[in-house]
Amino acid sequence: MREVARAAQVSVETVYANFGSKGALLREALDVAVVGDDEPVPLSDRPEFRALAEGDAPARAQAAGRLLAALLRKNQADERAQVPKVTIKIKDEAERAGQLLT
Repeated sequence: MREVARAAQVSVETVYANFGSKGALLREALDVAVVGDDEPVPLSDRPEFRALAEGDAPARAQAAGRLLAALLRKNQADERAQVPKVTIKIKDEAERAGQLLT
């Protein structure tokens, strides 16, 4: 947690205040890494994921290909690969919280 806080230039307390635990931080980081964005919609609730269960086998295979291609495009489009999106989110939340206090 110290390394995450250091990378986001916030206190460890700020990281815990935003995520609550190491497990929650890990889940958020994995969700962002897999889905490719930090929208509050789980992968399983997205239409492109639900399409995996619809239609015959060829239609499901095509849906899987579209989903994988979309996830790859989203992850490749992130030009900030050196700073994980979750770290950016922590910093943004810390700045927003600071603005609320002033």
